[in-house]
Amino acid sequence: MVIKKLADNASFLVLTAIRPAIVFAGLIMIKIYFIKHPY
Repeated sequence: MVIKKLADNASFLVLTAIRPAIVFAGLIMIKIYFIKHPY
């Protein structure tokens, strides 16, 4: 029970840490795309 709770907390922390990095990378990719393909 305790181990499962720790595992859930760990996975939640990992997701919380990774999500902003994914969003940040996505914004950079979009910015680069628009710089390379201006309308």
